[in-house]
Amino acid sequence: MIKELETYIPSNLVLYVRSLVENEAIDFKVVNQRSTKHGDFRYNNDRYTITINKTSNKYRFLLTLIHELAHFFVFKNNRLAKPHGLLWKQKFQSLLNPILNKEYFPINLLSELIDHMKNGFLVKPFDVKKLSEGIEWILKHDKPLYLKENARNKVLNEFDQNIVAEQYLDLYNEIVS
Repeated sequence: MIKELETYIPSNLVLYVRSLVENEAIDFKVVNQRSTKHGDFRYNNDRYTITINKTSNKYRFLLTLIHELAHFFVFKNNRLAKPHGLLWKQKFQSLLNPILNKEYFPINLLSELIDHMKNGFLVKPFDVKKLSEGIEWILKHDKPLYLKENARNKVLNEFDQNIVAEQYLDLYNEIVS
């Protein structure tokens, strides 16, 4: 089944993905774009199915696949686990950690992924809908304390008004010199 997925995955990660799924009974379906989600995991009639939106962005496809595989592995071992609960977060992180390096990801994406894994929340600037969804996600799910602390520290260390003002002054001085 991995053959169908290979064209959507970065070539240097095909072996890694194959190692995750080769001994698992999962039906994979690549489907047309859905506006509501990038992927989905289902269990029906003793069958596991993962659907993923068709995309030309191989990294989005890969991350969606790993996201859904985390659901699969957690559900397979503990059907009562929350879909994005602590067990899922730990499994997602354990699946992603072996490939979180510049050998597999472009450096700009890698730094955002690592930041996201530490803080648990990443939204593009001015994307009000995603910000709203992220806030809702935070309110609905129990977060490990370290995620909350890391997110707070990031805001304090990078977006404090004094830090931002200093960055503007540096930019101004760079422009005028």
